[in-house]
Amino acid sequence: MLCSVEWGYTRHVKPIVLLSFFALILPVWAGPDRVGYEKDDQRTFVEIERHKRSYFISGEPNTKAQLSIKIPVKQGSGHYLGYSQRLIWELFTESSSPVTDVNFNPEYFYRITRTDNGIWRGIDFGAEHLSNGGEEPKSRSWNSVYAYLPFELQLGEGNVYLSVKTFALFAMDEENKDARDYLGWYEFEFATRDFFRNILSYDELYVAVRPGGREGGRFTHGSLEVGARFKVFRGKTAPHAFLQYFTGHGESQLTYKQKTHALRIGLSL
Repeated sequence: MLCSVEWGYTRHVKPIVLLSFFALILPVWAGPDRVGYEKDDQRTFVEIERHKRSYFISGEPNTKAQLSIKIPVKQGSGHYLGYSQRLIWELFTESSSPVTDVNFNPEYFYRITRTDNGIWRGIDFGAEHLSNGGEEPKSRSWNSVYAYLPFELQLGEGNVYLSVKTFALFAMDEENKDARDYLGWYEFEFATRDFFRNILSYDELYVAVRPGGREGGRFTHGSLEVGARFKVFRGKTAPHAFLQYFTGHGESQLTYKQKTHALRIGLSL
């Protein structure tokens, strides 16, 4: 991933990191995002696939980038390994341009896919680890087990997606034992795609909500994310324009207790 650079909180990031980031994400297979399930196309080789959204966006208050991929343990087995990496970068807001937090997110999940034409597409059962690799007092880490359920409905020329993910945190770092109070235990996302296919090669609008609190009902904690992606040019590796608004807790592990508001624009695959 971006491990060719020694990530320290006082290190400065060189321009080569930006080039390395896009060099990694451009070849990523441009399959569906996690909210949908890809069809079995009988490939006979292991192929890197898209997982969560990969992007590079910048604005107020800083720059955020994420790379996310998955690979099947064995084709057709339903077993997957995933890896996501997110960084918060003061690229344009500070003269020294430090990376203030990097979050590492390996995971394993087992996917059960429905073969009929119902709107419920299946379910993922998984376990994941999230940490920022920092030293005390900046160390943050936790593990979780989860169940993820996607739904899809075709409406006219477009598609409507709804996904629900429930998770349970455990084995939390001493520095973030109260993470459940801010992250809750479930999240859901509503998305629409390809409703403007007559003028765009791809379009997506989505809203992701994660209520906070141990009981999952504290909307003063948790987070809200709204995004719009579209592209004009066809091709699997053609980038999307991406506009994202985030408000709430947990965007960065280091500052999960702080409520942030961010509006950013950039590119996504």
